[in-house]
Amino acid sequence: MSDPQMPGKRSDTFIQLREFILSQMRMSHIYQPVMLKTLIEHQGAATIREIATQFLARDESQLEYYDQIVKRMPGRVLSNHGLVERNVNSYVSSWQSVV
Repeated sequence: MSDPQMPGKRSDTFIQLREFILSQMRMSHIYQPVMLKTLIEHQGAATIREIATQFLARDESQLEYYDQIVKRMPGRVLSNHGLVERNVNSYVSSWQSVV
């Protein structure tokens, strides 16, 4: 099987992975492709925390939840102490120009 987009010799591992992705992987959520991508980006090994972090980074509902946490808790307290200033969608530290 020749693929003009993938010239050169392919390893058995690559062929097995490609076959799994194209023929067997079922997409009920992003977990399988994100885990495979994370492993590839980490040269074949990643901690459970690294993989979980990648899931979380792509979970919009969790991101929205933590957006609210940032605004309500540490953002408000640090603003009240004069350590940060909130703009529309960001915070700026009072020492930004010093660092």
